Amino acid sequence: AKVAVARLAAQTALPFEYRAARDWGRAHGAAVKLVDAGSVARRHLPRFATELLTPDNLFSLNQCGEAGSLEDFVAREFRRARLARDGRLKRLSRPADEGSSRRRRLWARRLRRLAAGNKRIIHLGGWEHLVPWADGGGLAELLEDLRPRVILLDEADHL
Repeated sequence: AKVAVARLAAQTALPFEYRAARDWGRAHGAAVKLVDAGSVARRHLPRFATELLTPDNLFSLNQCGEAGSLEDFVAREFRRARLARDGRLKRLSRPADEGSSRRRRLWARRLRRLAAGNKRIIHLGGWEHLVPWADGGGLAELLEDLRPRVILLDEADHL
């Protein structure tokens, strides 16, 4: 149950991508611009109390067997991300969600504006935003004319 609780705690923390960008920006004197819409995050935060932190969900987390350590879970996600980035994972699909598609288009527009005024930008985001989706509009697809270079965080130290 420790792994499940650790994953639950990670869901309620500030997003990793935000913390990584903030820390990197501070260390390198780079400006950090948020491209997501704050209203979207504000709509999702109340769900934590009503969905994640319910007694039933916490009981369920306690009943499930350990599926490996948190490090194992992260390593599996890096493997999935690498397969998706390298085109060896079929297009991801999920129920039609116009809100997600609209949100990715918003990010693409904001990133384009930033790229137009700068020589180089770095976008930190979850890997699932970068891969092709069955409904089209993965962020890398939307920005393909800018020739984005997609690297995973575990590869960043090798740059």
